[in-house]
Amino acid sequence: MSFFLPEILVEAPLGDTITLEYNKPLWVMASTLPFSYGFTYGSYADLSGISLKGGHPKGNAVFLNGILINQPQNSYADLTDISPFLFGNLSVYEGGFSPYSIYGNLNFSYTQGREYYGFLNGFGGFSFGYKGEYGGFDLGNLTGGRDSLFYAEGVFLYDRGFGDLRVSRKRTSGMEGFPQLSGVQTDIRVAMGYGDFNILILGREWRDKFIYSYHTNLRAGYKWDVLGYKILTYAEGIRSSNIGEKIRPLIYLGKNLYVFNGYISGNVWYDGRRVGFGSFLNIPFKHSAFNLSLSNRIPSFDELYWRGSGAEGNPNLKNEKTFTIGSEFEFKGLQISGFFRRVWDIIEWRNVGGIWRPENSSAGNIWGISLYGRFGFLRFKYDRLYAYYDNGNRMVYRPRNTYSVLLNYKIFSLSLLYIDPRFTNPANTRFVDYILNLDISLNFGIKGYSLAFGIDNLLNRRNYFIEGYPSRGRVAFLIFSKQFI
Repeated sequence: MSFFLPEILVEAPLGDTITLEYNKPLWVMASTLPFSYGFTYGSYADLSGISLKGGHPKGNAVFLNGILINQPQNSYADLTDISPFLFGNLSVYEGGFSPYSIYGNLNFSYTQGREYYGFLNGFGGFSFGYKGEYGGFDLGNLTGGRDSLFYAEGVFLYDRGFGDLRVSRKRTSGMEGFPQLSGVQTDIRVAMGYGDFNILILGREWRDKFIYSYHTNLRAGYKWDVLGYKILTYAEGIRSSNIGEKIRPLIYLGKNLYVFNGYISGNVWYDGRRVGFGSFLNIPFKHSAFNLSLSNRIPSFDELYWRGSGAEGNPNLKNEKTFTIGSEFEFKGLQISGFFRRVWDIIEWRNVGGIWRPENSSAGNIWGISLYGRFGFLRFKYDRLYAYYDNGNRMVYRPRNTYSVLLNYKIFSLSLLYIDPRFTNPANTRFVDYILNLDISLNFGIKGYSLAFGIDNLLNRRNYFIEGYPSRGRVAFLIFSKQFI
């Protein structure tokens, strides 16, 4: 078990650790996780963020084989940067175990076994990959209208750890209403762990007609276990064309204690200027569970110091503070959960005079319920979320209703996702339009090969929002794969 993750895995109240399928969009599978709330958008032609119990991406941390990959720039991990083919297992952990997480944790792990696949879609996009006992690769060139995304990723496994290298190059025609965002973006991710040491490098380069910029984040950490306490020290640094070079230390102290049939987890973070902390109590019963958490989240490095075209950080940010109480009930395939969260000094990016800048909102309340069912070949999930500032306005980017249906019956598969419109400014005068995706596919086995073909976004709902981020139009696809014994 990696030192970035808690020792206690509470899969029972959260549902199964799911196995991802590369012939389905990642959000389709993740959206059926019981007791998860809320999606956001923010990436090339897809949904990108998933949050556990809170309707906001800062609510969870995302790991690859136990290495925290949340982007320091915005505190969440872009799910379109994760290969379901290579990292095909997803486990869910409860608790805030990083300075970027206030509640939950998603850990994607490399899947063993020998297999290869090939993919082709109606826009001329393609990808293919291979994986085996000692690693694998996944690469492709995906297109959507005038935009394109090339990516290549390789994973290497060794006795005491692993290494991951991902490079992507995105050409975008810009978001609706934001033509200045037309350009080429190149990203690189290096994640490597060996024993109790790991390192993460996230690099980004942007070019358009007027601007060239680069921005690189670095994290390096080491862990000790002393008398049952977890001690983690790591350095976080930035090298940027906009703000030069900065570095800060991060020191972590954590402890897990068993209480009755459950446990208490507590941790403290210190970055040289700020102290953050998190604690989580979970008490399971036969068909239910009770949990309570406190969090005091340190602002991310880029929330404090980012400088770029049309955006800047805020070094005067306060820590974001939360108190959450929740309960869960499960019986014969039906699961119901509810939670209430009080938030103080909410960190949100605001557009003032054409400049995006993170600010602390005063306070607000978030609460909701989730209904999840799994019956044979059918999975469904409904989330109802309420999120209000103390002045009575709805919080930005939180949808009220989310519906998800996943049906797998013999050779036929269907997935449906609907997300309500969401406000994009605190005055509640601008909003993101609703999302509606319907995908279907047929899957066959032929002489040891697997063959799948179907249509994504069957209704051709393009989701052109006021704030941009269009999704792809209707597209047909064909996937083949082969597993070796």
